[in-house]
Amino acid sequence: MIITRSWLNEWIDLKNISTQKICETLNNIGLEVDSVIQNCIPKKIVIGKVIECIKHPNADKLSVCQVDIGTSIEQIVCGAKNVIAGLFVPVATIGADLGNAFIIKDTKLRGVESNGMICSAKEIGLPDFGDGILELDDSIGELEIGKELREYPLLNDEIIELELTANRGDCLNIYGIARDLSVPLNLNMKKFEPEIKEIQIGMARALKIQVNELKNSSIKFEAITNKNINLPLLINFRIAIVGQNCENSYEKFAIYATHTTGVLLRVYGLETLEMDNLGVARINIKNDENGIAELTSNNMIISKLSISQNSKNLPNDESKVILVEGNYIEPSYISKNTSGLKIKDSRHYYISTRGSNPNLDFGMKFLNSTIQKYSNSQCYTGEHQIIYEAPVKNIKVELSRMQDIIGQKIDKGQVANILQKLGFELNVGGQDEIFFIKIPSFRHDIINFADIVEEIVRIVGIDNIKSKPMVIREKRMINNSYQEFRKKQYYRRKSARNGFFETMHYFFNQKSLLEKYGFKTIDKSIDLTNPITKELDTLRPTLLLSFLNSASNNIKNGKKTVKFFEIGIVVDENRVESQKLAFLFSGFKEREHIGNSGKPSMIDFFYFAKKISNVLGNFEIKKNEKDNLLVNPYEYGEIFQNGKSLGFIARVHLEIENSYDLPPTYICEIDFKKLEFKDKKAVGYSKFPLLQRDLSFLVPKSMPYSQIRSFLDKNLPKDVIDFFPIDIYHSEELGNNMSLTIKFNIQSNEKTLNEKDITSIMEEILKKLKDNLGLDIR
Repeated sequence: MIITRSWLNEWIDLKNISTQKICETLNNIGLEVDSVIQNCIPKKIVIGKVIECIKHPNADKLSVCQVDIGTSIEQIVCGAKNVIAGLFVPVATIGADLGNAFIIKDTKLRGVESNGMICSAKEIGLPDFGDGILELDDSIGELEIGKELREYPLLNDEIIELELTANRGDCLNIYGIARDLSVPLNLNMKKFEPEIKEIQIGMARALKIQVNELKNSSIKFEAITNKNINLPLLINFRIAIVGQNCENSYEKFAIYATHTTGVLLRVYGLETLEMDNLGVARINIKNDENGIAELTSNNMIISKLSISQNSKNLPNDESKVILVEGNYIEPSYISKNTSGLKIKDSRHYYISTRGSNPNLDFGMKFLNSTIQKYSNSQCYTGEHQIIYEAPVKNIKVELSRMQDIIGQKIDKGQVANILQKLGFELNVGGQDEIFFIKIPSFRHDIINFADIVEEIVRIVGIDNIKSKPMVIREKRMINNSYQEFRKKQYYRRKSARNGFFETMHYFFNQKSLLEKYGFKTIDKSIDLTNPITKELDTLRPTLLLSFLNSASNNIKNGKKTVKFFEIGIVVDENRVESQKLAFLFSGFKEREHIGNSGKPSMIDFFYFAKKISNVLGNFEIKKNEKDNLLVNPYEYGEIFQNGKSLGFIARVHLEIENSYDLPPTYICEIDFKKLEFKDKKAVGYSKFPLLQRDLSFLVPKSMPYSQIRSFLDKNLPKDVIDFFPIDIYHSEELGNNMSLTIKFNIQSNEKTLNEKDITSIMEEILKKLKDNLGLDIR
């Protein structure tokens, strides 16, 4: 955003404020100054008036001019096409240094003496905003022949460029910055009192509009006659400074008013629109396929609200009536509805997505009064308008709570004064000192209590808030946050020790791909309004989709084994956050080495499950229905630990492996919150020998091992410390049964167990299995 000192001075009185102070204040209130440039016209450049202009006798493209420079009338040869008698022009007199060792001297051009030089804007150090010599007018001040141009402050201005954050759309204009700047400098905004001359012809005689649909948008039309409208030098100069130059003089008025007020403004030549039999123009307004208002006339799009305008409909010198349009569209609405569209560079679109000024009346009065200041034009009476009434935002602010956050007492009157000068409306409660604040419509960035506190802090100044020593009153050494940190570190280290590499992916995924694989995605009403790209257009409900992309890239780059883990945030369809721990193992179990004869085997389900168990501890895998299409239904199981479901472990579906060019790939994703993490406690261990015994049972094929395990967990004798299956045998002789062999680890904390003790323990196990599950020894 580019501003100038004199432009700001039109809204606040800066005569006693230095430019350095202005820049320091802007930085302090969060409007970062990127650069300051002093525009300074060289010495000996004076105002001259062309008295006479005749064709050069020896050159077709040169003119011989007699120019009054105050102290004398000088003969100057000029090659500009636009030089004519009667013009006020900048004249570089003898001795003037125009830079790059270009010093003006007496000379002869094609045999004719020339004493000086009539200059263009670029030649005297101003922006290049037109061909030919610079035509001076009284918009820069009263013109005095012979007076040096460096004495005119409007041309010798200080140009300040600001680096604004995307949420400060209210400061993408001179008026908004002046309003913010006036508060810390304790200055009053100058009153805007436009003088609008009207003719006794109503807008209905000029324009009819038909509105089919207009969502979250406002639009207003007025008309003004085109009588001797001349673009003044000051406006031309300022538009060039801010880098918005264009060829159409009428469009420049609209650009100037938009940059000044923040209201999006356009101009049309009335004769370029469709006319009825009575000579009244017609415009139709309807929403396009993206929900953005589209203005049409003569079956042709003349503009898209807050985005673009058809140059064929701009006014020209032949236009008798100029149609003026002011428009506004709610920034979150246009951002959401144009996301992913390739929109050409448009200043209107840039401003509207950040929040333009919704006060259309202010912008249009400024534009009309500016045009009338430099012409004999008059406005039609009345207007056509459709105004969008945005929901009113109110915030309740307790002064004591605000002071606690800031860390310093801020006077109640000072808070009220700051907010009112910034444009907030407020009512103050009684003894409780509570503010009921109405947010102005141009402050799209103010949403909650914290935003109000930020406004107070930036105006008071962070440097003016006294620093205080930090007081730490620790109640408990180990709090929940620290426990959560320890838990993450614990599982990170265990994962790394088992060969997994930690990854960190974007918090975004591709919605269409997630839906294809059966994941629940965020409802459109609460989804991202302005995604980074089409491939990252929603928040992730799983960590695994990013894993597959990264694994595919690693495999394509020559990696034969890929092992990932990540602890990250995901969201559900209601945008509720949770934390997941995910693993991926793809390719060979290990690297090629002498131990495997250079031929390592591929990863399989049980090897992967063992790796996950090394990280998570003991768990059970139960058969269950898959809840997404990413996994192979034949190698899929739900993970249980201490009776709680943690997540799933599975192989990636074969079709998806092929689509990503992956070898056999296994994945696991669990709910990190459900994963247990307790402080380890030292327990005694037995000094007596560990003994092992095997038992083989005849088990019905219909009985799952989980049923046997669940029973044994609760009914084993006290000296049996562990058990696990080691063999399953099927044969026709066994019929509907199978043989299951279980190994039991037996150890006492009190004595060395003899054979009699072992036999008693095994008989007790057999009796319980037979009585409760009907299992016999084979």
